[in-house]
Amino acid sequence: MNSDELFFLNDFIYITAFLLGASVGSFLNVCILRIPENKSITFDRSRCPKCGTILTASDLTPLLSYITLLGKCRYCKEKISPRYFVIELLTAGLFVASVVFFDITKQPVNSIIFAIFCCIMVIVAFIDIDHYIIPDRFSIGLIILGPALAFLNFYPLSDSSIYFNFSGAWYRPALNSLLGIAAAGGIFLVIFISAELYYSRKGIEAFGFGDVKLAAGIGAFLGWKLALFMIFSSFFIGIIFALPALILQKKGVKDQMPFAPAICVSGIFSYLLGGEILAWYSSWTTIIL
Repeated sequence: MNSDELFFLNDFIYITAFLLGASVGSFLNVCILRIPENKSITFDRSRCPKCGTILTASDLTPLLSYITLLGKCRYCKEKISPRYFVIELLTAGLFVASVVFFDITKQPVNSIIFAIFCCIMVIVAFIDIDHYIIPDRFSIGLIILGPALAFLNFYPLSDSSIYFNFSGAWYRPALNSLLGIAAAGGIFLVIFISAELYYSRKGIEAFGFGDVKLAAGIGAFLGWKLALFMIFSSFFIGIIFALPALILQKKGVKDQMPFAPAICVSGIFSYLLGGEILAWYSSWTTIIL
């Protein structure tokens, strides 16, 4: 294959990933809206949330419908939340990242697993923003899927540069997955119990048990080292998310704020770049010492 053919193939893969991601993002919007209300995500027709009109395919084309309709319903002309567009665009970007980072022509399993992982993170983050809940079907699903899929030797569980002692035989990545569950879930459980003991007397719910299960589920895909990195970065990201609300006084320090978005963003960040950051840190400390 010459260079021109290779460039064409890469462009085709990236465009396909973007379009597929946008389409999946449209479905994620449905999941985010309907799952907390226990509605069907497959059989109920999509309707305008303002006028209730059943939407057609031309109204639901990912990204394009929002642009061509100028962010308004075709029928009642009421404004449509830009979040629908944002989620479709975000999912499209994550799908492109999955095929670029892992090179889907060489690592299709890694690309697919990461894309699925990202879809779950998007759903969980936005449901928590809307309802302050994390559905168990996603957290428990991650806890089960991580060790079950570990025999496929997917990144990062089997990456020898991160987990030298856990690469090789099929059971080692599975063991690493279980250690990731224990590390992330265990540390978040300690934080949850400590927060309950301290804040319960003040009538403040500072930390939810759903966060514990979510962290354990993410740890199942990251392994124990990256699970620890995810925990550290999630609190840092959480502070960044909370600062605008605190500065603008839309929220006070005693107000409830969703933490799952920070955990989910940290999970994706740790999945993609955690290994490289740990490698850089190890080399840096070696030079210093």
